[in-house]
Amino acid sequence: MVGRAMSRLTDAGVGIADLSLGRPSLDEAFLALTGHRAGPATIDHEDLNA
Repeated sequence: MVGRAMSRLTDAGVGIADLSLGRPSLDEAFLALTGHRAGPATIDHEDLNA
C-alpha cells in the first residue's frame, strides 16, 4: 500500500522529503474511530450512589 502510493507520487513528479511509519497512539486511534478527542474522565456521582 505504501509502495503503491510512493510509486504514484513519483510518477506524478511529487518529491518526498521524508516518510516515517509507526503504530498510532491510543489517542490517535480513538480520534480515528470516534471523530473527536478524548476528554478528561468524568464521574457521575448518581451512578456511584445507586
